[in-house]
Amino acid sequence: MKLVLFQASSGGEVLPGLLTDRGAVDISGAVKKEHTPQLTMQGIIDGYDGLKPALEKLKRALALPTIAVSATDGDGIDELWRRIANAIG
Repeated sequence: MKLVLFQASSGGEVLPGLLTDRGAVDISGAVKKEHTPQLTMQGIIDGYDGLKPALEKLKRALALPTIAVSATDGDGIDELWRRIANAIG
């Protein structure tokens, strides 16, 4: 199981998640939020054995697809805008 910190939107809150083949799955609702994202992640790691059943269940949830976009040459930007357009209708 791969734990990650991610943002669902640009400038959005940094959330704890699970990285799957489909993308990141938000697990913030299943874990205790601490003062910083890093402390939240540390709490997840420290309490992993007790959280594992809930995390496994969430792992099967819909994932937020990841998009690779290059800041230097713009590769991937067309796919990003396509997904944004689809999301907002």
